[in-house]
Amino acid sequence: MNKDETFSKCRKLYKDILNGYSYVKYHKIYIKHFKETDIGEISEIKENLFHQSKEKGLLSEKEKIELLIDNDLWSTEKEQEIQSLSEQIANHKQAKTKLFLKAQLASVQRQIDSKSEKLQIILDEKNSIVGLTSEKFSEKNSSEQVIRLALFKDKELKEPLYSEEEYDELEPEESEKYISIYSEVIGEFTDKAIKMISAASFFMNSLMLCKANPFVFFGRPVCELTNFQAEIFSNGLSYKSVLEKGSSPDMEYHMDLEKMVEWYESSGNVQKVQEKAKDRQGSTMMGATKQELRMMSKGEAAVDLEKIAKDKGGTLDMEDFIRIHSED
Repeated sequence: MNKDETFSKCRKLYKDILNGYSYVKYHKIYIKHFKETDIGEISEIKENLFHQSKEKGLLSEKEKIELLIDNDLWSTEKEQEIQSLSEQIANHKQAKTKLFLKAQLASVQRQIDSKSEKLQIILDEKNSIVGLTSEKFSEKNSSEQVIRLALFKDKELKEPLYSEEEYDELEPEESEKYISIYSEVIGEFTDKAIKMISAASFFMNSLMLCKANPFVFFGRPVCELTNFQAEIFSNGLSYKSVLEKGSSPDMEYHMDLEKMVEWYESSGNVQKVQEKAKDRQGSTMMGATKQELRMMSKGEAAVDLEKIAKDKGGTLDMEDFIRIHSED
């Protein structure tokens, strides 16, 4: 997908995020974007299913693992390796949030990928041995309820496509059809796509006008926002802060949302590196590109973007952002 197609797709997804649903025209159904109360309801369903399965004699994963170890079908060492790899991956991901040099980011990502691959191999082996547990039973059955809770006949999301009883009576083929539709639609809202929308000028313009107030932006309190809405707003505030601290993207990033996300996330940690660089006059930062060194050495004043947008008539495009920050 080229950058123009990506930009167009992000605008479509942004429209759906603002609506709080996605409309599937061919099937004439509305797929609700969940908010925290919906996630809480699903968690409650999952917990109830877990307890029901336990009452029927199904073992939990912990109990099943202990049984397999006792019978020499699994080992404590492999369980410890799973825990160790999981912790290492989490630590690497945390460390990655504090880096901005491409060389450093790439190095850490390689470690994450390598250890994730090792972890997945062990987990696949474990899952093939463990079989059905209370956790897997509750996960599978609660996932089916997710589909039911997400499907509606109307854009107001008042009339469910099926009642609980009707959904339970669906033929497997029909149920699988809706699972496929839901997965395809919601699967488009990846972390990468959400970040690209957050970095886009069509979103940033509106963010500037609402003065960092989500109620002004969405017209409802934070607790009523969908998870996608909360995520783009949070990302947007972070990206807005980068601009206000004086950083600016190169002209080549205009309309290229993937590059814009990379620039925003790299620039987010520049302030810390700048402080270190002040104590290293005449020195260089190992692994930094020319562009990264220029970012570290640049010390522009903070910018009031809301005021500039107001003076310009209410909106700023990415060329405005670039022009503002290129005026040394």
